[in-house]
Amino acid sequence: MGKTAALVVVRAGLLVMLAAIVGCSERPASRPSPPPPDKARLFGDPLLVPSRDGEAARRELAAAGEITATLAAADLVADVHVDVEEAGRVVVGGKLASDADEPETRARVAAIVDGVLGPDPARKLVVELGRTPSTPVRERPALPIVLAAMGFGASAGIAIDRALRRRRALQRARRRR
Repeated sequence: MGKTAALVVVRAGLLVMLAAIVGCSERPASRPSPPPPDKARLFGDPLLVPSRDGEAARRELAAAGEITATLAAADLVADVHVDVEEAGRVVVGGKLASDADEPETRARVAAIVDGVLGPDPARKLVVELGRTPSTPVRERPALPIVLAAMGFGASAGIAIDRALRRRRALQRARRRR
């Protein structure tokens, strides 16, 4: 009875481990990660005490909003995202319209940015067309999941073994009475 119970426990542990590994091997559709904190979240609250950095960030947010609205009205870039930075850098990202010419679109985006912010030869304009700027979704590594499944299988095997031992001990005690 001792060998059979041990084999049952080992088989049950292996089955649980195999089921966990198979269940974890097929990754569900990746959920988008929460967006990183940005200027709008940090400085957009009107209840914050005004500071020099806060006011500069609010001006940058206002300029980015104006550029975004102008680009959306001009229908040049789809899914447009604009980031105006304090150091004179402007990042415009989005998907290029299907019938638009990329060099012409870049020139028109530059003209719109200069029209909203005023001409500045020191400004660095970065135009990323064809892709939306976003943080990449990181895949979870499989090793921690496998190790967790192994740990769960081992603990399930131990729990089953202890339950079987208790049952055998109770049966022995009943036979003695």
